[in-house]
Amino acid sequence: MPQSEYNCPELAEKLKKVQTLYSEYRSAIPENRDGDFAVIKKLDESGELEKILLELEDVFRHENMLEIDRSFNLVEDFLKKPQTEGGFDLIWLDSENPIAESDIRNEGLTEIDLSKVKLDVSWLPKGKTSVHGERRLDTLKANSSEFIRLDLFVFASLWKLLKGNEEQKKEFENKLTIIAEANGMKFEDLREKVIFFDGTIIRDSDGGRYALYLRWISSKWDWNSSNLGPGWNDGSTSLVLAI
Repeated sequence: MPQSEYNCPELAEKLKKVQTLYSEYRSAIPENRDGDFAVIKKLDESGELEKILLELEDVFRHENMLEIDRSFNLVEDFLKKPQTEGGFDLIWLDSENPIAESDIRNEGLTEIDLSKVKLDVSWLPKGKTSVHGERRLDTLKANSSEFIRLDLFVFASLWKLLKGNEEQKKEFENKLTIIAEANGMKFEDLREKVIFFDGTIIRDSDGGRYALYLRWISSKWDWNSSNLGPGWNDGSTSLVLAI
C-alpha cells in the first residue's frame, strides 16, 4: 500500500490491532509463547492477521527505500545548475571531462534500501588519524566486492527532498534517520559526520579531482566538495551500499 495512504494515527491503530490479535492467540495457545508466527498465521482462518502484517511490512519497506532518478543529465541539470534552482552551480568543472570516474554498478540502481547502507571508514589504516584522498579512494575500490560506492545521482535524490516542500523535507530527515539507525546512530549523530558520495569523482578545469559530500553546518544541511589531497580523517565517511 502506498506510503501516502498512511498517517501516524492509522499506522498506530494497525499496530494496536496486531498486538491485540497476537495477545489473544498467545493466551489461547500457551505452547506457542515463543512467538511462532508461522503457527499463529495458520490459526488465523480469516487471514486478517497475515494481511495486516503484510501491509505493515510494505509500509516499513517503503520507508526504507530511496528512489533514484537517473533520467537527467547529472552535470548540466544538477552539478552546473544554479543553486537558486536546486543545483550546485559548479561552474569550475572541466568542460570536456567533468566526471573523472564513477562506480558503474550504480547505473542499475533506481532505488536503494537505506537500511543496508554503511558510513564506511574502513579505508583509514589502523593507527593512523588521516590518509591521502587518493589512497582512501583506492582502498574503497579495493573493497568493491563488499559494497557499491554510492554516486551523485543518489546525492541528487536526497538533495531534491531537502530542497522540496515541507513534506519532502520531513522525508529527507526520515531517510537520514534510517541511515543513522543502520549505522547504530541517532539522527543527531550524523551532524558530527560528513557523508561522501565517492561513487562519482568530478574534475575541475585544472585536472584536480574532487568528491562531494553532505554536511551539517550553520544549523542546516548543506553540501561541499573536497579535493582528493591529504587530510582525510575518520569523519569523512563514505556512503556505500552493502552487496
